[in-house]
Amino acid sequence: MRKIRSWQPILLIVFLLFSSCFPALASNTETKTYFSDIQEHWALESIDKWADRGLTQGYPDGTFQPGKSVTRAEFMTWANKAFGYTQTAPLNFTDVSKKDWFALEVAKALAVGYISGYPDGTVKPNNSLSRQEVAVILANILEPQDTVANLAGKFTDNADIPAWSRSAINAIVNSGYMKGYPDGTFKPAQPMTRAEALTVLDNAVGVLYDKAGTYGEDKVTTITGNVTISTSGITLQNTIIDGNLYLTEGIGTGNATLKNVRVKGATKVAGGGDNSIIIIDSDLGSITVNVPDNHRVRLVAEGTTSIGTTNIKTPAIIEEGELTGTGFNDVILQVAPGATVRLLGDFRDVNVETPEVQLDIQKGTVQNLTLAPATQGTTINLASDANIETFTTHSAANVTGDGTIQTANINAAGVILEKEPAKANVAEGVQATIAGEIVEGAEVFEPPATPDKPDEDEEDKPRRVRVSAISVTGVATKSEKH
Repeated sequence: MRKIRSWQPILLIVFLLFSSCFPALASNTETKTYFSDIQEHWALESIDKWADRGLTQGYPDGTFQPGKSVTRAEFMTWANKAFGYTQTAPLNFTDVSKKDWFALEVAKALAVGYISGYPDGTVKPNNSLSRQEVAVILANILEPQDTVANLAGKFTDNADIPAWSRSAINAIVNSGYMKGYPDGTFKPAQPMTRAEALTVLDNAVGVLYDKAGTYGEDKVTTITGNVTISTSGITLQNTIIDGNLYLTEGIGTGNATLKNVRVKGATKVAGGGDNSIIIIDSDLGSITVNVPDNHRVRLVAEGTTSIGTTNIKTPAIIEEGELTGTGFNDVILQVAPGATVRLLGDFRDVNVETPEVQLDIQKGTVQNLTLAPATQGTTINLASDANIETFTTHSAANVTGDGTIQTANINAAGVILEKEPAKANVAEGVQATIAGEIVEGAEVFEPPATPDKPDEDEEDKPRRVRVSAISVTGVATKSEKH
């Protein structure tokens, strides 16, 4: 008896040591809960997930208060953390002091542009946020496509949805981030609770990668919903994304790599720099480049990558590297006046839709380059290794450089081509300058008069020719015009 009892203290010590080192052995059925008032709440999973990542906090008493109305400042804080927003804008609101806990978050939201102040100079950070205001904020951040289907019109309180929020509600409901109530209403003006607001943001963000590293299995797996990358140094591989992919401002001027990734929705690029967003062996239906602070971002397509449409709203370099796929197919430029876009590679269609764009084609071939009406002031520089098969312009433009144009279709006055194309078609009544020669389209061909001996001064002046179409194969002399 005495011998058996001598082991009891030792066994007790061993048990205590193991239970302290491995607490899960003692209570492996407990679920980690961060707040005392959400154990039975329907939003428990989302709230705990955000708390675990440090994206949300509760109150000093240990509660989350899920049923309390979310304030504008609280929602901005959650959105900024989730999407990795870091840039700030100057604050001039009368109701925001530098000492306020939310001052920095308001400055970030203002820099991104998803909130703005009121006419009285306030931003009302402590006001409750309505459901329609949440829809508008999310639409500003995510830029989802609106839908022809009037989903907002299907709510029984459709008449209560004002014009200023209708489009946003339609787009956000269509994207599945918000929905109505069981009674068929949307209740646009109703304040949103903290639990509802965080759940909506969780739906929008989807799977979040906010720590540098490589993610994705050795074999292809599917993620249902969206994916958000909010920091630099992330590689995502072997992944099918059913929703959208967000490369956020949190990437800064750093890099992110997609390798064997298929995005069924849209890809939004709001971060990255000259170090590149590298896209390898991937299939992306559409990309929108829109960096809040307008710094230049570089996108590189490699391997079997195929990208349907690339919509560029801020300065960018679009480059094709070691490519066996179709790469960037259609590129649309909607940048601000004076912005520069560089292209390196072979592109099917490039469309310029805003004025005063600086387009540098540094190498490769563009099959069709089109300048829409009202894109005046656009300058296109063709490097010696660049070629445009068909250039069509409906607005004044200036084309410089040693590159080549096979066919130029000129449908607007004020077009200057520094180098002659292989063929040029000038619309009736339109005047253009081609290789220093003034040409003018007309229904009736009118050959120019050829003087017996031109004056010396006349030799140095631009020559005027009226044509319905011109084919330029060399620098023409007056006697060669017929």
